[in-house]
Amino acid sequence: MAYSGYTGSDGAFTACQITRMLNTLSDINYCSYLAQVGGVCPPPMANIHVFPDESVSEDCSYCFQLMASMNEEKYKVEILTMNDILIYNHGWTPGTARTFCISRNPKYSSAYMYGLQANTNYKLRLSLISPCDTETAEEYIFKLPALPSGGCLIETAPQYELTSYYPNPFASSLTVEYDTEVAGKMDIFLFPSGSGNEILLSSEYISQPGSYQEVLNTSAVPTGTYFLALSLDGVIISRTTLKI
Repeated sequence: MAYSGYTGSDGAFTACQITRMLNTLSDINYCSYLAQVGGVCPPPMANIHVFPDESVSEDCSYCFQLMASMNEEKYKVEILTMNDILIYNHGWTPGTARTFCISRNPKYSSAYMYGLQANTNYKLRLSLISPCDTETAEEYIFKLPALPSGGCLIETAPQYELTSYYPNPFASSLTVEYDTEVAGKMDIFLFPSGSGNEILLSSEYISQPGSYQEVLNTSAVPTGTYFLALSLDGVIISRTTLKI
């Protein structure tokens, strides 16, 4: 890239100065550099949009497009009632805010994940932290549409695969192995086939594609038949398993 050869006129920089500034801004000392020159680290800017036609997607997912200023270091998604009671916490996740989906419950064809109900107002809060530790948040009020009476698919065409889970039946631990072609937030749940609430076994950010193995502690899980559900950024794969 070529730069102008300004040599010191008012308000201008030399090519060498511009190069040095760009090199500094691109490394991990970004905020230290701003402090040296008396600058202010710009806070990240949150913005939330809902995907169009989300209620008619094949897997009945309701998705949000998370828009930001591109200088966030990590982000967090929370779902709250209109009375600010926390229902779901995505947890701080490194990287750029992208997409968050609320999927259909693998157990009930007429219900959503996290116990959310159709035709009820909720808040989605997107929080961001910049490399300079400045924080901002934005809330969006949404209402989930009723799920179609004809049902919908639990699974889309995922960019990941559940390759193995064992032992089955399981007792005090359950090993889950999967391959993924994409990065994203991976949640692993158990849904009892009878009465009872979903059990979150694991929640972590997968930073790069690859093969993964998780050994999950299931000693506190009651005996019974369950749906084992993996959710990568809202795309669900589920299988049946038994706790003994």
